[in-house]
Amino acid sequence: PWVRCFTEELRAPRSSVQPVDEEPWQLHATTRQPFGRMAAEVFEDDPAATGVLAVIGDLADPDAAATLVTAAQEAVACGTLVVITPAAGLTGFCASLHAEHPGLGITLIRTANSMAGLLAAQRFAAAGAGQFRELVLDTRGEPREPVMVAGVEHPPADRTGDPYPTPEPAPADTAPRDSAP
Repeated sequence: PWVRCFTEELRAPRSSVQPVDEEPWQLHATTRQPFGRMAAEVFEDDPAATGVLAVIGDLADPDAAATLVTAAQEAVACGTLVVITPAAGLTGFCASLHAEHPGLGITLIRTANSMAGLLAAQRFAAAGAGQFRELVLDTRGEPREPVMVAGVEHPPADRTGDPYPTPEPAPADTAPRDSAP
């Protein structure tokens, strides 16, 4: 069997990503780790806000899933969700949520696990109605978009490009056979 591996490549965004003015958020953050606690210093929690912001630090945090689900439920009612995290692993959740609620605007931002990372993410914390967007902020805080690309152009067993190489025929058996059972 042959398995094709894919890796993430960061590219310039397909459409322009402009910094936005700070806006009020219904803030949901995992507060067991510093990343989630820092969110309260960067973003103001406004229960009357029309957008929902989830700041999820370590995905293994016991509160991470509950925080994210609560934010998603509120976002479905409000119309927009921004998720900020230093971890890879929330793309599937956010994309599935968008597939179930195509009118929901979702932006997933991956950034450095630091105050500087949160401040950089704050510049791009916005979601367009009905759009799903994933951004990864580079070391300068500039947005990049992740794209899945094939990790290996051809399978290692066959560099000719045939994804299903034909096995070599077995050598002919030249030994005499005994016909008796």
